[in-house]
Amino acid sequence: MSGWKQWMPQTGGAWALMAGVLVLLAGGALIVAGPVQRSFLRLDESIVDREQKVAHHLRVLAPASKDAVLRQYADFGEWLKKRGSTAEENAAMLAELDKIASGEGIAFSATKPREPRIEKDFEQYEVEMEFDADMPRLIRFTHAVEASPQLLKVQKLSMDARKSGAAGGLRVNLLVSKLVTL
Repeated sequence: MSGWKQWMPQTGGAWALMAGVLVLLAGGALIVAGPVQRSFLRLDESIVDREQKVAHHLRVLAPASKDAVLRQYADFGEWLKKRGSTAEENAAMLAELDKIASGEGIAFSATKPREPRIEKDFEQYEVEMEFDADMPRLIRFTHAVEASPQLLKVQKLSMDARKSGAAGGLRVNLLVSKLVTL
């Protein structure tokens, strides 16, 4: 019994030290881990809330925009797809441009088709044109080109005053392109 009493004070101090360290660790964990855990919980709740909002917006907006895109594609889809050879596509573009020009009273003084740019998914056709026109005709012509059902696009436009001295006359250089999918 005397051995036990001697051992108790020596080990009692060690046990008290270990108990104190354990209390400090538990208190520190509560002080540090508690706020960190609450912060993570708030962040998780915020993520879930925003995911729900995004899902709601996609349900509301996506069907309308998808339908609109499909409707517009149905209107112009036939013009986006390649329907003939490269020469036929170029000829169709030149015929459309000539039809638009004759409707506006414009005669081309030069047309120079460029080599088509051929990519994996599409081909781009371009033609350079030169002609004389006054400003109102030029505006109507470029608008008609951009509104063409063949989805033509005016890529580049330059103009200079005509040297003939005609009032309002312009020498116009125009680059027009057409894109088709393969």
